[in-house]
Amino acid sequence: MFRKIIVVSVILCSTACSLMTREAPTEDVDKAAILFLNRITAGQFDLIYTDSAKLFQEKNPKAEVIENLKAMKDLGQADTPLRSTMLFGVEDGKRTATPTYMVAFNQKRMTMILKFIDYSGEWKLDGFEIRQRNNQ
Repeated sequence: MFRKIIVVSVILCSTACSLMTREAPTEDVDKAAILFLNRITAGQFDLIYTDSAKLFQEKNPKAEVIENLKAMKDLGQADTPLRSTMLFGVEDGKRTATPTYMVAFNQKRMTMILKFIDYSGEWKLDGFEIRQRNNQ
C-alpha cells in the first residue's frame, strides 16, 4: 500500500510540474538578439518572420517585415552588439523584454532596439528598430 501511495505521489508531482508555465530566462534575451542578427546575415528572413511572436505577425505583413530585414542586411556585417539597456514589462499578461544595443554595421554606428515576448519559456521577436547614431 505504501508503495502505491509513493508511486501515485510521484506521478501527480511530475504531472503538476509539467503543467506549470515556464518563464524564459532573462539571460536568453541576448542570445535571441544574437540569433536575430545571425539570421539577418544568413538571409533567413522567412525564418525570422515565422519564428516571431504571433501578435507580431498579426500586426505586420510578411512582405513589409522581409523588406525591412533586407534593408538591415544591406547595412553590412554587424559587429557583436553591446547592450546598453534592458527593460522588462508585462503586456496582455505576457512578459516582455526590450533591450537596446549599440551595433556597428560596416563601421556605421547604429542603435538597435528589439522587443521580445515570453511564449512558454522562449523569447519571441515582437519588434525591431534600427537608428543611426550620431558620431561622438
